[in-house]
Amino acid sequence: MRTRWLAAAAAFALMGLGARGQDSLSQQTIVVFNGAAPESVALAQFYAQKRGIVPDHLVRVDYSTEEEITRDEYDRTIAEPLRKIFQEKGWWRTHETTDGRRRIQANAIHFVALIKGVPLKIRATATPLDGDNPGSGAVQNDGSLGATEFRRQGPHNRIARA
Repeated sequence: MRTRWLAAAAAFALMGLGARGQDSLSQQTIVVFNGAAPESVALAQFYAQKRGIVPDHLVRVDYSTEEEITRDEYDRTIAEPLRKIFQEKGWWRTHETTDGRRRIQANAIHFVALIKGVPLKIRATATPLDGDNPGSGAVQNDGSLGATEFRRQGPHNRIARA
């Protein structure tokens, strides 16, 4: 009898740990969707609800619905708005280096779910940027988002497509 009680208590404790772990993951996850694509908005809301992601972690950015965009479009309509949102919401803490550049010191977001409507590729530029593979043509947007200061925090950052 005592063994059953201990087993039941252990099972309830483990279920509680699982719930806290899930809460932690939802707090570390943002859902990026394209406000210019109506299906993207609905899908983002559905995804967040099913995953228990708080509405504050749904990130609307308005950008092209084309499959491939230019590097300038990417920087102007995706990367810069996301950097601004991260700074405003306190999802990362930055510091200035001796050369005057800003670097991420801490990052509260480790998972980024990209919802349908996010461009898939960025057209190659004449002058490669850090992280580009010269001669390879267009780069995938997932990799560029990873280079938008998200991946600099280590292997725990993940970008997923929904």
